[in-house]
Amino acid sequence: MPKKEEALIYESPDGGETVYAHYRDRPEIERWLVSAPNKQPDIFEYKDFEDCKYYAKDYPILQKQLDKLKTIWYTIKDEAEKKTASE
Repeated sequence: MPKKEEALIYESPDGGETVYAHYRDRPEIERWLVSAPNKQPDIFEYKDFEDCKYYAKDYPILQKQLDKLKTIWYTIKDEAEKKTASE
């Protein structure tokens, strides 16, 4: 789990309108959106999801719900891919 004091790099592909962040020394963790113009904030940020995975080790009910979420996600993803392939 990343520590709060780890160095972050901020980047913007559009001159500051949209800003992403990523850990300088943790390339395995994808960048996340910090701000974007006229965009509703995500209900569940990437950092929140990473925290859930970390705490699920100590909270079985959380792990159970994450497992259900994964099942739902892969079911929807497979259906969407089949639909796209048949078009």
